[in-house]
Amino acid sequence: MRHPYRCLVGALFLLSGFVGGAAPAGEPAWTIYVTNDNCPDYTWGLTEEQTRQAFADIVKAHLDQMKRTDAERPENLDRYNAAVTQEVLCSLEKYPDRKDELIRRVKEGRLYVSPYLCNSLWGFQSLEGTIRTFYPARRLQRQWGFPMDCAHHIEEPSLPWGTATILAGCGIRNLTVPFLGYDSTFGGLTVPPVFEHEGPDGSRVRVCLDKFASQKASYTQGAHLLRKPELIDKEWIPHYAGLGPAYPFRSILAAGTHGDISPGSGSAARGFADSIIQYNAWPDAKARLVNATYPQFWQAIDRELAKPGTPALPVVRGCFGHSWDLWPVSLAKYAGEMRRCEQRYLAREALLAISGKAPPPSSQKIRTAPGAEWCWAMLSDHAWNGTDANNKRHNASLRRAWAKDLYMASAWAFGDWSAAGVKEETGDPDTKRAELPIVLFNSLSVPRSDTMYVWIPLVGPHPTLWDGKKQIPCQVLSDKQEDFLLFTAPELPGFA
Repeated sequence: MRHPYRCLVGALFLLSGFVGGAAPAGEPAWTIYVTNDNCPDYTWGLTEEQTRQAFADIVKAHLDQMKRTDAERPENLDRYNAAVTQEVLCSLEKYPDRKDELIRRVKEGRLYVSPYLCNSLWGFQSLEGTIRTFYPARRLQRQWGFPMDCAHHIEEPSLPWGTATILAGCGIRNLTVPFLGYDSTFGGLTVPPVFEHEGPDGSRVRVCLDKFASQKASYTQGAHLLRKPELIDKEWIPHYAGLGPAYPFRSILAAGTHGDISPGSGSAARGFADSIIQYNAWPDAKARLVNATYPQFWQAIDRELAKPGTPALPVVRGCFGHSWDLWPVSLAKYAGEMRRCEQRYLAREALLAISGKAPPPSSQKIRTAPGAEWCWAMLSDHAWNGTDANNKRHNASLRRAWAKDLYMASAWAFGDWSAAGVKEETGDPDTKRAELPIVLFNSLSVPRSDTMYVWIPLVGPHPTLWDGKKQIPCQVLSDKQEDFLLFTAPELPGFA
């Protein structure tokens, strides 16, 4: 079950003493980067159509606020962070007339796009599944031309050790991880708010994993401060100043504003923008608020690290755990189907690749009809349960459909084998023996010999199996409907 505490923040109103006007003459010593985003659970509490419309509407609302604040000071310009690529795809789907505007804002750095397609259970995903989750965002990056060196993963209190290696290998330098401390041990963290996470292979990614901020307001830290700006002076600045050498920066991240996605999430966008403008106009403000993207926070860290005397970030090795990654056991059949199908899909893709043929066409599709790649990624989304019986059934039906589509895309056809030069044969007229060729393909890049369990129609009471002139021991196993041939395959070179 999900934790009953789920934040949804509406329009905000600051204390009556905060009024509009000119910006303060002196620059405060501290800068707080407030990052607008939502927690984009896919269909947790909503239908799929409601979710997709809500994603589109929240992006649309912030595009409106960007236009409204274009004449403001740089720190007051409205910005938005799409915590998953899905939000941008839904915006393009629902509001195609604003595509050019959306692309322009992405290029301007006003709209950040996370490389994660969905809120993945990143400890549940396979290595290949994790990398494929980035493909839709990479396609947008190549089409539109914007940097993608910053990842954002919202809510989930886990951080597998291999994440650093995967992200670094994909060109990602920075990762932000606000968390909801439910069903986890993250309350015992002792790491500083910002550090370098070194993967098992020595590659590194910089991480903002802030226990203080997350325990105060999980993934709505920005809304928490905008609702009670007095906490900036009373709690936040004293806390970070008190960390001393463990936090030598004067830049603070307050991650998140909207909370869980809902049909009305977009209506809060103007309130957040106005609250930041009003706070920055207060003459005695102890901090400057920036309506920010996540890359802006990391750019500030870069500037401070470049100052003489600033110590390097501490390096942390090891795994932070897999706190929510067993949730798919609630629908174990579809989780198992995902594992089986991704292996079949990759094997088929490898065969077509070495045969000089294009990968399955469905792998190039992003949404309509959902391609295998999209279904594969969405099966990793962490909303595997639901809020009530109807929502649980809805989530189960979606995952059943995604697993089925992935199965169909991973199914082998004789056309795949013929592309590799395999010819269909029915028998040997000289020996008058009924023969059935068995074709084995090693889809890995390394030599391999495995025990094979192959369905085969019996061609006699005592079948024999030959590899050229060498007989291979085999055994026939039968159930009520089919016969299976069990044997140990000869070693095959990689991709042979």
